[in-house]
Amino acid sequence: MDERRPNRASDASLALAAAAGAGAVWWTTRFGTRVFPDSAVYVSAARNLLRGSGFATSTANMEGFALFTGTELQPVTHFPPLYSLLLAALSPFGGDPLKVARPLGAALFGAIVFLTGLSVR
Repeated sequence: MDERRPNRASDASLALAAAAGAGAVWWTTRFGTRVFPDSAVYVSAARNLLRGSGFATSTANMEGFALFTGTELQPVTHFPPLYSLLLAALSPFGGDPLKVARPLGAALFGAIVFLTGLSVR
């Protein structure tokens, strides 16, 4: 029976591809991450989690007009919570959730490249 096991070279090339992908995301976001309406909801929800206001965002964020304005908080029911939870959990190490989004995005992209490579192999 011919069992094929990946060798160390394929593991190294997969790790190199993941690092290159993470580096590409890091380099392309060197001037900061862009905040679009969906991103504004995630960042605002992470900030409100840190403040103790729950998984909520301002009504202005839900319409996609502004990141810091809005007087009424609404629970976020139409976005998955994991990204906001990760931003809030990593904020004590990196500061504001918006600043944490850049390294988290690079790390997650590298993980996606690595896991995709494993599944293809």
